[in-house]
Amino acid sequence: MRLNFKVILALAFLILAGTVYMIADWLIESEEERLEAWLVQLAKDLPNRDPERYLDAVDLEHFGFRLDYRGVKHSFGQGEQDAFLLVTNGLAKTIRGSLVSVRSVKVEVKNDVANASMTVFWERGQAKEAWAERALMNFEGQLARGEEGWKIARLKAMPAFGGREQ
Repeated sequence: MRLNFKVILALAFLILAGTVYMIADWLIESEEERLEAWLVQLAKDLPNRDPERYLDAVDLEHFGFRLDYRGVKHSFGQGEQDAFLLVTNGLAKTIRGSLVSVRSVKVEVKNDVANASMTVFWERGQAKEAWAERALMNFEGQLARGEEGWKIARLKAMPAFGGREQ
């Protein structure tokens, strides 16, 4: 059986193109993967982060920020940094010194908006004003891409299960 040179060349090209695609996919991190990594790091850092640095993750001027934390809703917009910091300082007391382990994270990007969900196992640790000993928390949110990168515009946090209430 005699192989045609064009068939061999086409097969070689397909193999080369497939190999290049697989290597590129392996080397190049997608937008979703970058956002997932950012959210995981943010969740892990949250219990030890200065509440004023929470402003780094939001853009009140352009997107605002809506928070639904365990059924208590807050909304912040342009010029409301002080109100945002007042609420986040109060919430920070309940998590400062706690331990966080991210169980799952998923991000879906559509143009300049991303929907995100995350499940986190939270333990009281050294948090003195914690509301429970431990909890599995579900987070759902929306991110918006602006001039300064991705920011959290909406966040809902609810326990999937919680230990003994304090």
